[in-house]
Amino acid sequence: MKHYLIFLFLILINTSFSQEELVKTKFIENGNIHQTVDTNSKVVAQFKSNQKCTVLEYSGQNIYKIQYEEAVGFVSDNFLEINDDMMDLFYEYEEREMRKLIAEEENRKKKIQDIVEQTEKRKRDSIAKLEEAKRQKALALLRAKELLEKQRQDSIAKLEKETQLKALEIKRLEEMALKRKQDSISKIQAAEAKALAKQQELEQQRLAALAAQRKKDSIAEVRAAEAKALAKQQELEQQRIAALAAQRKKDSIAEVRAAEAKALARQQELEQQRIAALAAQRKKDSIAEIQAAEAKALAKQQELEQQRIAALAAQRKKDSIAEIQAAEAKREIELKKALEQQKQEALEAKKKLDSIAKAKEAEKQKLARELELARKQVEELKAKRIKDSIAKLEASKRLLESKQEEDISINKNTKTSKAQEVLQKQKADVSASLKFRDSCHYQINEYDRFYNIRTIRTDAYNIAEHLTVELYKQGLKTNVFFNLSESLGCASYLPNQRSSVKITLENGQIVSFYHSWDIHCGEFLFKANLNKAKISSLETSPIQSILLRGTEGSKEITNITYNTFFMDKLKCVE
Repeated sequence: MKHYLIFLFLILINTSFSQEELVKTKFIENGNIHQTVDTNSKVVAQFKSNQKCTVLEYSGQNIYKIQYEEAVGFVSDNFLEINDDMMDLFYEYEEREMRKLIAEEENRKKKIQDIVEQTEKRKRDSIAKLEEAKRQKALALLRAKELLEKQRQDSIAKLEKETQLKALEIKRLEEMALKRKQDSISKIQAAEAKALAKQQELEQQRLAALAAQRKKDSIAEVRAAEAKALAKQQELEQQRIAALAAQRKKDSIAEVRAAEAKALARQQELEQQRIAALAAQRKKDSIAEIQAAEAKALAKQQELEQQRIAALAAQRKKDSIAEIQAAEAKREIELKKALEQQKQEALEAKKKLDSIAKAKEAEKQKLARELELARKQVEELKAKRIKDSIAKLEASKRLLESKQEEDISINKNTKTSKAQEVLQKQKADVSASLKFRDSCHYQINEYDRFYNIRTIRTDAYNIAEHLTVELYKQGLKTNVFFNLSESLGCASYLPNQRSSVKITLENGQIVSFYHSWDIHCGEFLFKANLNKAKISSLETSPIQSILLRGTEGSKEITNITYNTFFMDKLKCVE
């Protein structure tokens, strides 16, 4: 029971504290309660001015979570009466957010530091890798150079060795040819000597046989001639003896016969001696003639044989030299083929090295072509933009010319040179205005590669007297700056005195902005968020008037000199 009472007492205390913490306020304008902080979310209830509600918490972005009757939702501080309790909620929220921001900033700084350290480490690693790669490349180049030098030296040594081998081979072939020549000549001479000896032996045998035959033939002829002469002599002698016998018969047959017998005997003896001497002489003459003829024939035969042997030796010498020359030519062809193959291999190696150089050169040319293509594309895009601008100017020109023609048709009789000048000036002003409206002018247009964020800030455009407007975008967040060169107190973000700018468009729509940056006093420098809904509204219609409210006053501007500013320039921060 005691514990139950203590528990009930604690509940009552918490309830009383909770009731004391509730913040009461009232609505200052009619409006809607939304289901979430998004103004485009579902409407859960509607309220009217001066109705009361309970503020539950501050949700940021000038939005409060409230309870109105049975509905709980979110309302902008523009519809609420701001009191000190609400400011306490605001400051508590700001303090919490500040602590979060500080923590996030510390985390961000830590992450940045980590990123920087990692980047430095990667940088050091990259430098080390680059140095290592550079060293490896240098070593590879050195090795390649040494290899090329070694290959060159090897090629030179190989060529020198081949040259030496070729010289040795030529010398060997020459020695072999000389030896073969000498061997061939010796063999030829030995064979020729043997053949000559054999020929001489055969010739001697032939000559001996011929001499014997001729000797036989000469003796027979001599004997036949002698027998014929003897027969003729005997016939003549018989005739003489017969005549003498007849004469002597007349003188004295006996004496005559005796004398004749004696004379005949003597005559026969002398005749026999003469015939024997004649036969001997003829025999001697026949043998000498035969021997002379045979010697002459033998000399002629030997001369012809020597000529034949010389011709045969010359032919064999030619054949041996031809064989040697053929072998030498064959060896020369083989050496040429080997040298050609080595030359081809060296050429292939050179082509391989050249192909690497050509590949690098091709890669370099490809990169140059890509850069040239990119440059041409940029030039084409620039030319297209210029062409589009020219087309717009031409359209404006045609519009002005049509207007000029209308003015001329109306004031045809009153047109003067001064009117022409004014018209030309108006035409130039309109062209310049069209060009100005179609162009974007930037104070900042940068891309941060480290944070991967683009920052854009346009020039300050004059839209009314003493009032300029700038557009600012960083990443996905877009802002608008209103700069009035007059004092309206301060530009404040505090809920109880928050500064605002309200733009009334020609279509009757009102677009409201609330200061969301630091407090700034003096000239009214107002900065607000610009969301997609407001951008869509501003792009639909020109500006009719602008109401600027500071902490100490307000100013409404109705004379807007550049009322299509948002319609023209919002595209510059898209």
